Amino acid sequence: MDVNGDGLVDLLSGSFRQREGDHRFGLFWVMAGVEGGGFRAPEVLEGSDGQPLVIGSPDATSSERSCTRPTAVDLNGDGWPDIVSGNSAGTFHVFAGEGPGRFSPRSHELRRTGGSRVAVSSKSDPFFIDWDGDGDQDLVSGSSRGVYLFLNEGDVHAPVFGQPRTLVEGVLPEHSPDPPRFGDAHLRAPEQNLRVWAGDLDGDGLVDLLVGDKATVTYPAEGLDEATAATRLAQWNARSQALQRRTVTPELTQEAFQAAWDALWAERAEIVEGSGAGFVWMYLQRPAQPTRRAPASPGPDAGGPH
Repeated sequence: MDVNGDGLVDLLSGSFRQREGDHRFGLFWVMAGVEGGGFRAPEVLEGSDGQPLVIGSPDATSSERSCTRPTAVDLNGDGWPDIVSGNSAGTFHVFAGEGPGRFSPRSHELRRTGGSRVAVSSKSDPFFIDWDGDGDQDLVSGSSRGVYLFLNEGDVHAPVFGQPRTLVEGVLPEHSPDPPRFGDAHLRAPEQNLRVWAGDLDGDGLVDLLVGDKATVTYPAEGLDEATAATRLAQWNARSQALQRRTVTPELTQEAFQAAWDALWAERAEIVEGSGAGFVWMYLQRPAQPTRRAPASPGPDAGGPH
C-alpha cells in the first residue's frame, strides 16, 4: 500500500501498546518504499499536527487504543488513502487522509446503519474490498473468534455499514481434551485471533479469503511416545484439578499455593511440549447455485390417462 503518496509500496504496521504516564496505547509504524525495491527504517506514523497517531481521545479505554491493526484505503473516495485500524476492543477507527502522507490527528469510529458503531467480538483486523461489486468499499474483518463481512450500505463518499455476516467461524481449542491430541492433524478450522486478506485467488472473478490464526500444537516430550505421554498427562490433569479445588487457608498460604502450582507446571514440561503456531487457511468462494423450481402439480383440469 502507498501510505505517503509517492507511488511506491510502503509497509504499514500497528503495535501492541506502550505506556506514557497513565495512558497505554499502540502506535502505527511505516517503512517507506524506496526506488528499486526495499524499504527505509521504520518510523512512527504522525498526524498532520506532527504528533504520533493514537486511536481515540485521551479518555478512550486501553483496549480501544491497544493492539492496533491498520490498513490504508481510500474510504471516502477523495483520492487520498485513509488509515483504518482495528484494536483489542474490536472496534474500527479512521484517520482521514488529508493529502500525500498526511492524516487527521483525530480518529473517528466506523458506524453502522442506524448509528451504532461497527464492531466484532475483539481484536478487529480490517480489510477492504468491493465484495458485492457495487463500486464501494465493503469491510471484511478478522477477530478473536471469526471472520465477518460488513457490506457498505452507503456509497463511495459516505460509507455506512450493515449487519455483520459470518464468513468463517473460529473454533475454540479444548483446554484439556481427553484423550489428548498430539500434532496438528486434528486441526480442521482456524482457532483464535483470526487475520484476513481477501482477493480473487483462483481467477474465477469471486472474492476468496486467506485467514491466519493462532493455535497451540502439543507434542510428547523428548523420549516419550504418545501412549506414555497421554497416560502421564491424564494423571497430571487430575492433580491439577485437585490443586485448583483447594482454597487458600492458614495451612495453605498463597505463597505455598503458588509454589505448588509452579512445581506442577514444571512437571508438565517433562510430559508434553506445547508451542504456539500460526496457520494460513484458504477459502475459495463457490459460484452461487441456480435455484431449481419444483415441478408444478397438475391442475384439476389437466389431462391424464384415459
